Amino acid sequence: MYSVECSPVVGSGRSCTRAEVTSYHRRVPFVRVGVASSLLAALLVTSLFAPVRAQEAPLAGTDVPSSIPRVAVVLLPRGAASSDMTDSLTELLISAIAGRGPTEIVGKEEFQAALGRDDAGTLACIESDACLGRMGRELRVRELVAGTLHRDAPTADQPERFRFELYRLDVESGSARGRVAREVDGGLSALLSALTASVDELYVEHVEPGAVVVQTTPRDATLTLDDTVLEPAADGAFRRGFLVPGMHRLVARAAGRQGIARDITIEPGTTLMLSLELAPSVERLDITALTIAAAGSGAGVLVLGAVFGTLSLDRPNEMTQGTLDMRQTHAYFDARANEALAANVLFAVGGACLVVALVSLLVDLTAAGEEDLVARALQGEVAWW
Repeated sequence: MYSVECSPVVGSGRSCTRAEVTSYHRRVPFVRVGVASSLLAALLVTSLFAPVRAQEAPLAGTDVPSSIPRVAVVLLPRGAASSDMTDSLTELLISAIAGRGPTEIVGKEEFQAALGRDDAGTLACIESDACLGRMGRELRVRELVAGTLHRDAPTADQPERFRFELYRLDVESGSARGRVAREVDGGLSALLSALTASVDELYVEHVEPGAVVVQTTPRDATLTLDDTVLEPAADGAFRRGFLVPGMHRLVARAAGRQGIARDITIEPGTTLMLSLELAPSVERLDITALTIAAAGSGAGVLVLGAVFGTLSLDRPNEMTQGTLDMRQTHAYFDARANEALAANVLFAVGGACLVVALVSLLVDLTAAGEEDLVARALQGEVAWW
């Protein structure tokens, strides 16, 4: 259907000059003129606007500068798509890839010539890591941009439809660095736009996510990762997948236990296994200023009352008793009586302060919901400050 007699371009598949395309249109009746004209227009536009053209692949045995990557580009037909169509579209892919920077291009013809197989054999080689690695060494290419194009012929009920898949493969490892799949309606012009746009998406570096699995003691702990609460699985473990590689904040809490906050590092494509044991906590009980002031004042007043009480118990000794006259003796005992009265007043005031402190403490305990405070305090689980 697309049998254009063109001159092959080394390392970049088949390419037609404008004169050859014009001659072809004059010689061969072609119903879908828009298809060929769209292809020609796309190739002309990309050749005009591509900032850097693909360099022809050097002959075997010549040295290739290591700074310029070599990339093989192969697009294979499926369904009603023809080889001539995929060859022309390969030129479009080569131009888009070369526009990303200096690149040595190995085209489909050179790839198949080195492989010694047709399209079916080429597809089988691409799916084989061993064959792909052998071709990479032989052609000295780092990457292979390979894809398939499937065309559904138009019918009375359905317009023409294209489906293509593109892969950017690391030749050495056989791993896919990029993948794009599209279904395109709207004819060849829509296919050309989608195919050109897909090249940039192929070269987006995809970072493989990581995961974390955490076991906690006790098992009823609460775990948050980057401020997101994790739910435990049936086995009690906390699991979180599809994590962006890098630093993450992990916080574990449990009643009666000391919390743990830790920064963890997630590596690409790996699962981090953690086991966290939360130690028993020494709980703080917040005491209000009123309780502290009342207790302190009461204790101080009681000490002062004890001092006055001790002084009030003083009696004249045998040496001084005989030297005191009646007036001095009355004055001495009046002073002791005043000291005893002061001690009683201070004891009353100190006791009242302690009662206020006790009531305030009960209010503090009620607000904290600590019914078993005494038992826990005896066990050393409560710190008073």
